[in-house]
Amino acid sequence: MKKIVLTRLNRIIYFIISLFTISACSEDNNSSSAYETTCDYGIPEFHFSVEGKVLTSDNEGIEGIQVSIDYKTTLSDSNGDYSLDFTGYVDEHEIIFEDIDSTDNGSFNEKDTTVMLEQNEINTLDITLTEK
Repeated sequence: MKKIVLTRLNRIIYFIISLFTISACSEDNNSSSAYETTCDYGIPEFHFSVEGKVLTSDNEGIEGIQVSIDYKTTLSDSNGDYSLDFTGYVDEHEIIFEDIDSTDNGSFNEKDTTVMLEQNEINTLDITLTEK
């Protein structure tokens, strides 16, 4: 019984919220007001670019390090350079650097860092990994 009441209450709340959303966007788009009303639904997403270099403690590039941010992944090249482009929300993003190729180029500890990225700009992040 409690579940049925909560389900019906949720439906009523969703209906009321949808009415407010429709009424907030029903203004005439030909308005000459200085304050234009835009009708955006959901959370806006932005384009982010991150690039940098994965280095050893001797400042040498490390090849084959997996760099992950949100749902995107890439590998560092022979110079340790990486680059990622993705769409996401304005928020802190966790970037994970992980040695996935076993001991082909040495063995390095995983490292993660949380950063606030600037939207529509190239964000540069160089990282130094320590050997295991």
